[in-house]
Amino acid sequence: MRRAILATFGLLTLSAQAEPLPSGANPLSLELDRLQLREREMRTQRAEFQQREALALQRVRVSGRLYLKLSRAGLLPAAGGVSALLEHWQKMRRVRQSLAHELEMQKRVQRNMERLDQRLEEVSARRRPLEAQRKQFSSAIAAVEAERDRQAAFSRAFESSPHTAVYGVVGPANPEVVRAGFQAARGRLPFPVPGRAEIRPADRDGSKGLEMLVSADSPVFSVHPGKVTFAETYGSLGLSVILDHGSGFFTISAGLAETHLRPGDVVAGGARIGNLGSQAKLYFELRSGSQAEDASEWFGI
Repeated sequence: MRRAILATFGLLTLSAQAEPLPSGANPLSLELDRLQLREREMRTQRAEFQQREALALQRVRVSGRLYLKLSRAGLLPAAGGVSALLEHWQKMRRVRQSLAHELEMQKRVQRNMERLDQRLEEVSARRRPLEAQRKQFSSAIAAVEAERDRQAAFSRAFESSPHTAVYGVVGPANPEVVRAGFQAARGRLPFPVPGRAEIRPADRDGSKGLEMLVSADSPVFSVHPGKVTFAETYGSLGLSVILDHGSGFFTISAGLAETHLRPGDVVAGGARIGNLGSQAKLYFELRSGSQAEDASEWFGI
């Protein structure tokens, strides 16, 4: 899957001779790592140039002040004779040469910094789009993994826990049915939506359930006390809530517009589990284990 996504981003050419990538590695990350390493090295080099420039400027100032001091002396050394005057001029010449050398060194460092800045900008210009691609690539990988996790969670939702939970009676649930267990509700299961509903058989992803057409924005209720094992968007079902009612029985309420539930929540019979939107179409499925049952028999229709 990662190779397919890499190929989509134009970052991988698949061939019979292609060497397998190291675990967790991809060409995009490798190129970005290389560019980031190069950029760090260049910034370190630039810091060294700045230090050299600062030292060169300091030497220029020292040499400049000394040369200015010697220049202001003028012919004063002549009082010491010709030899003193010649020594003074030679000293001025050495200081002037040193000053010229320091100025040239400073200019050289500045030129090197300018070239380095240009190369840094080139590396940054190459790095920025790659970082954007890596972000897209990471999002694509995350989406694939999230979908895989949703599929696994959907499958796990039909696996009864060895530690069966005892659900409290809250709301308008029939206490006798609750005590007897979900199977006792066959033929008298309450409807998950209020008011008038048009009910018809429906088939979703190979499983058979019921489609209930009601008024827009209708609330959806649990048909029996249960524990939430799934509350998320799943494929063509849309936003779905799966409740484990114990003894291997599950109900799916799909096509919701919203739900406040999370896996692990315990709901009472008749408790509100979500809302339908403007489409006002609830897909309801009842399963024993992972096998769908005819829900119409449970509703007595």
